[in-house]
Amino acid sequence: MENKLMHRKEVAFAIIGEPAVKADSVKTELCKLEGLSPDTAVISRIDQAYGSLRQTGVMHAYESAEHMKRFESRPVLTRAGILEKKAKTKKAAPTKATGSK
Repeated sequence: MENKLMHRKEVAFAIIGEPAVKADSVKTELCKLEGLSPDTAVISRIDQAYGSLRQTGVMHAYESAEHMKRFESRPVLTRAGILEKKAKTKKAAPTKATGSK
């Protein structure tokens, strides 16, 4: 399905019979089948029902990297390896004021 407003193609897929698949391998295979660039495509989600061997998901393929960074959420871009994960910094422990009475 083409989404002209967001400058992307949305590809819904289903995988049957595989217990666990990597998003990167799914992305490369779908890009080969659809004739899309893997550099501007991200797997938005992959869902699997408990105990089932059927997985469904959605891939978004954008016209350019700028559109992809503009419309996709930060967690999806981080999971795809496009953005780097921010390192969490610990806050310094508050110091106790030693006051005399």
